[in-house]
Amino acid sequence: MLRSIRLGGALALLAAAAAWPARATPLARALPQGAPAASPAIPRLLVYGGDLTIVEQIAPVGLAAGRNSVRLDFVRGNADVASLEVVPLDRPGEVKVAALFRRDDLGNTTFVELDAAKSGPERLRLRYAARGLAAGVAYSAAFDAASGTLDLLQDLEISNGSGESFAQADVRAVFGVVRTVPSTAVLHGRAPDPDPNAPPGLPTPPLVQDLAEHTVVPFGPPLALPDGVTVRRRALEKRALPTTLEWRWDAGAWGGRVWRVAKVANGPGSALGAITLQPGSLFLVEREAGATERFVRSGGLGPLVPGQELELDLGPTPELSVERTVVDLQRGDLVFGDYNKALVSYSETETVKLVLDNRAAAPRALTVIERVATPSFELAASSAPATRKDQVTLEWKVEVAAASKLELTYTVKKTNLHP
Repeated sequence: MLRSIRLGGALALLAAAAAWPARATPLARALPQGAPAASPAIPRLLVYGGDLTIVEQIAPVGLAAGRNSVRLDFVRGNADVASLEVVPLDRPGEVKVAALFRRDDLGNTTFVELDAAKSGPERLRLRYAARGLAAGVAYSAAFDAASGTLDLLQDLEISNGSGESFAQADVRAVFGVVRTVPSTAVLHGRAPDPDPNAPPGLPTPPLVQDLAEHTVVPFGPPLALPDGVTVRRRALEKRALPTTLEWRWDAGAWGGRVWRVAKVANGPGSALGAITLQPGSLFLVEREAGATERFVRSGGLGPLVPGQELELDLGPTPELSVERTVVDLQRGDLVFGDYNKALVSYSETETVKLVLDNRAAAPRALTVIERVATPSFELAASSAPATRKDQVTLEWKVEVAAASKLELTYTVKKTNLHP
């Protein structure tokens, strides 16, 4: 007897005879902890970055006592049938998956053999990987200078290029730092390459996935997702986030002008709520007197993980300026070659003066960033405490009084320079 079942337009199931065996790869490890189960009638799409989507469906079948064969016809062109996992849900102690088989002459057809202790209905959870679905985000932000708050909105976009239309789908996106073994090893059951230094006789280590710093973003109620269509919904709406302003100067940014940065805390208990933000496009405005919104910039917003502050550049400000002058430059430690007496290496001692001019009617805390052309240097003197942020970056945090100027001088010695 033939019985066919259609599941969300993705699979056709028919009772049939089994054929050549193939291997199935469990994909439960690829799902974040605590991810909710899909509705029995609606497939769930868990969309990762890097063109990977885990499709989960529930298939009701009627089983006879003994050995049963179920045929799964994958009609989606971008489905990875080698990644299929089948799990009985209702009677896990009585219904066992005995084997999965593939038919080369039937394309994407897979046969599942099930052993049932007794006859009755059963639900099978099907999981497999697919390609062609993508998730992206777009942000819009409004900074209110009067209240010192920020409105942050995030729209989530799901694009379906998988080759198949979904009449209904429960869509979720996985954002954040997802570190895993190569996808081919996960999807095709290939064990990682063995450690050449491992003692002989040890078993092959299991496949592992590290899903640290990730966030599962629901896409709202189930929706129709036709092929070739992009659907957009509001995924995050944060209003009146408390912000702190910081002024920065870096000769290589904003044309050497001082600019403002709005910073929002993203820790536990903060208004932002220790969330993970995926990189996406950004449209930023500043709300001025009379609720007028002035366009600041468009561009991108980088990744944000829990515990890391959200920082938005608000553009240059005319209130502060920095004048940079090299007041002294000396060359020493000259080394010449033995053959032609050419200069091989030398050192330089450079003294720089920065004049910080604050024309505002209030004091300003200014972060000054200076970059040295070589990592082989040392700070010989400074009129204010400095922090070496990395190999070539020095940073000062100073306060400039209202309507006044402040001089900042420092001396660096650069060694092992070459002409």
